[in-house]
Amino acid sequence: MRAHENILIFSKRFKGSTYQPQKEQGHKPYVSRQTGPVAHYGRQRAWPSVFRSVGGERYPRSVLHFANCGYTRSNPRLHPTQKPRVLLEWLIKTYSQPGDVVLDPFMGSGTTGMACLQGGRALLGMEQDSAYFEPAQACLERVVSGTFL
Repeated sequence: MRAHENILIFSKRFKGSTYQPQKEQGHKPYVSRQTGPVAHYGRQRAWPSVFRSVGGERYPRSVLHFANCGYTRSNPRLHPTQKPRVLLEWLIKTYSQPGDVVLDPFMGSGTTGMACLQGGRALLGMEQDSAYFEPAQACLERVVSGTFL
C-alpha cells in the first residue's frame, strides 16, 4: 500500500523567502528552430530564425521519489517516523541558503540536524523524549567532530 506524507515549509515572510529548486532530469535535451511569419501587433512580418535550447531539466514534481533509509538489523531505525537523509538534504538545499537557521521542533533521530550541519546551515532542534534526544545528540556531535560517515 502506498502512502503519501505532506511536507510543510514555514517562513516568517513569503516574499523574499528562499526557493532554489533542485531541478531533475526531464525529457531529452533538444534545440528548436522557429522561422516564418509571425503576427506582431496586427501586422504580419517575417521573423528571423530563433533558436531555443532546452537542456532537459524540469522543476520538481509534486511527488518526490527517494530510496528508503535502507535500515537493517545491523543498522536499525532510530525513530519510528525517521525520514531518509537524502530527502532532508534536498529540502534544506531547496528552501534555505548556507548560513540560515533551520528549526526542527520534532527532532526525533536528528536526521534533519545532520543534513543541516553537512549543508552549512545552523540547527535549532527540540525533542521532548530523551530516549530519542540523547542518541540524536551523540550523532550530531559526531557530525560536528567529523567522525560521522
